[in-house]
Amino acid sequence: MRTLKLKGVIIGKKDFGEQDRLFKIFTKDEGKLEVIAKNVRNGSSKRNGHLELFNYGDFFLYKSTNHFYLNQCTTINEFPFLKSNLDTIGSAYLIVEILDGLTPIGEPSREIFDNTLDVFKRLEEKPLKNEILLLAYKIKLLSELGVLPHLIQCGNCGNNLAPRMSYVPEDHAFYCPSCIKKPATTISPTSIKLFYFLLKNPLSEAVKIKNDDALTESLKELGLFLDILIGT
Repeated sequence: MRTLKLKGVIIGKKDFGEQDRLFKIFTKDEGKLEVIAKNVRNGSSKRNGHLELFNYGDFFLYKSTNHFYLNQCTTINEFPFLKSNLDTIGSAYLIVEILDGLTPIGEPSREIFDNTLDVFKRLEEKPLKNEILLLAYKIKLLSELGVLPHLIQCGNCGNNLAPRMSYVPEDHAFYCPSCIKKPATTISPTSIKLFYFLLKNPLSEAVKIKNDDALTESLKELGLFLDILIGT
């Protein structure tokens, strides 16, 4: 029987059988795992306090032929301030929903794990920056998964996309104003600059961006574009 000690973040849970729960844990070394915790719904299990959504901790698992089972767990960070703020907990729910929906079982990604843990820490510390942190996380996740389209040149003529670019979902490509012939989502140069900044820089730099009307508009434009890619 295989046993493991893994660091991970709880990104989902649901009742399983009469007394058990099935948890989805995104781990540092094994990627997303489905883990059965036996007898945690009877109200007396000492593990319950460590098994809240968004908790980051150490998980001691054993694996049977078909399933992982939880033996013990200890909490490293439960992000209490994130969970007490309606805006940040809303962003956290969106993060785990997207992460769960886009990642397969058992494919490790240290970059995705680190970004997930980092965005929870930043939401905890900077709740007023939750919108830009959520946007930056989406960009980094989609980039790591390889689903971002090429944003430099027109998909038809190859020219640089200035002064704006238009994204056509069915082609998964951007076009310049001369080549666009289908309904598209247009993104301004200001939003393009923000996109590249968030893609290339850590989340610690994203929280330094000043909140103003231009940022609000860029967040809206890029949010619509990313939602098309994610399928929400």
